[in-house]
Amino acid sequence: MDATIIMETFNYFEGAGIEALRKSLKAATLQNSHHGNIEVLLVDVTEDPAIKTLLAEQFSTVRLIEASGLDYDEAKTEAVSAARSRYVIFLDGDCVPEPGWFESLTAALREGKAVATGGFTRYPNGFLSSVLSVMDFGFLLPRTQRQIGCYAFDNAAFLREIFRRVPIPQGPMRCHCYGHAQKLKRAGMPVQMAPGARVIHARPPFLRERLRQGYDIVAACWVNPELPEARLLRSRLTAPPLFYLRAVRLDCYRLRNYHKDASIPSWQLVLCLPLVPVFRLIDLVGIVGATFFGSQSRRWLDWSTRPKRQSRC
Repeated sequence: MDATIIMETFNYFEGAGIEALRKSLKAATLQNSHHGNIEVLLVDVTEDPAIKTLLAEQFSTVRLIEASGLDYDEAKTEAVSAARSRYVIFLDGDCVPEPGWFESLTAALREGKAVATGGFTRYPNGFLSSVLSVMDFGFLLPRTQRQIGCYAFDNAAFLREIFRRVPIPQGPMRCHCYGHAQKLKRAGMPVQMAPGARVIHARPPFLRERLRQGYDIVAACWVNPELPEARLLRSRLTAPPLFYLRAVRLDCYRLRNYHKDASIPSWQLVLCLPLVPVFRLIDLVGIVGATFFGSQSRRWLDWSTRPKRQSRC
């Protein structure tokens, strides 16, 4: 096989729903129709019979990998080991790629200009969705061809050999794409932005996502103590408001300078900017929990730590 598109049911487990997974699988399998010699793997962490039924009835060409109980990063790593291709492409089960996604995401790999690429992820069109896109995926802005310090694991591609040689770091977080990108950069293999590789990500539940994002702001400093903001942890009392203010300033900077990449017209900025500090107040709850209770707070701030059920039928 030339390329493997890897998907997992972790987002389905978190509540994305079977219809979102069906749309993503349809988009992934269509890539083989357009390009050929592409396999699609679905790593199932749920043991839900509905998954096997969906594949048997509508996606018989998709190869199922049983991986009950694995977390988000582990599921993807398991699929890389099972892949039979040179390139591995990651697409989450609640994401739908836009036209030209596959070509753009793999171009730099095929041309030998990069060993890892990351595309641009956003939520569906809409005022609030656009603001949240900047808050949650602002690290991908500006949408230009350049080196990026973090990729989105729902929209990334690697040389399979490099992914296995430089594994994802471990730690108390749902996803370690930032730590992995930094690890690749230190090894002299930075991730390259693929501006044309765009996917639409279904909007997760607002409260759940904001609490997790707040927790991750602090947890990222545990995983990589070399981060500039890690110094804020030296004073536990002032750390939460300082983390909060830093996030708000960064959001506002990205909105002012890159709002067009997020499909926000200039006239809407006056409405968007006041929302950021309000929304980030929920993140502040996660920041406080992580700062004062450490990784133990993850069990009530991060939905992905909940025990996986075998079936929701």
